[in-house]
Amino acid sequence: MSNTSPRKLVGWKEIAEYLRTSTRTAQRWERELGLPVHHAGSSKGYSVFAYAEEFETWLKTSKGKTASTSEPQGLGTSRDVGTRTSIWWRPKWLAALAIVVLAAGAILAIYRYISSHRPKVSSITFSGRQLLAWSGGKLLWSYDLGQPTRTLQPEEDVSRKSSYCP
Repeated sequence: MSNTSPRKLVGWKEIAEYLRTSTRTAQRWERELGLPVHHAGSSKGYSVFAYAEEFETWLKTSKGKTASTSEPQGLGTSRDVGTRTSIWWRPKWLAALAIVVLAAGAILAIYRYISSHRPKVSSITFSGRQLLAWSGGKLLWSYDLGQPTRTLQPEEDVSRKSSYCP
């Protein structure tokens, strides 16, 4: 008989660390692929334990080989234990990116539509107190400049006043 006792792994966390995977993945492997885990109580809610030698034997079977190659964070990977490395987030990020790209495209399309249908000013005229903008014979806009700040009287001579600024 050998003097070494088999290595006992107690709890899902220790089992998952040994397998270099998450606890959920280890539980799924037990449920779907028959990972050799022992339950201390009569129901599944109690603590669990396993033997490393049983895992090594299980890994040599077809189900164990399927588990070690199907999971991106499974055995043989260089990823750290405890980090969340599953691919669940990729579809969410891709969907968010697609929404941002579509929104930017819609904003650009609306801007181009509005700018292409905006009438272009063909001429600007000044008539007394108003500034008028025209396009194809139609008045686009007008701006009333209001009353002038100072009006010259006909009898005043502008040439004598050197500091005249209206």
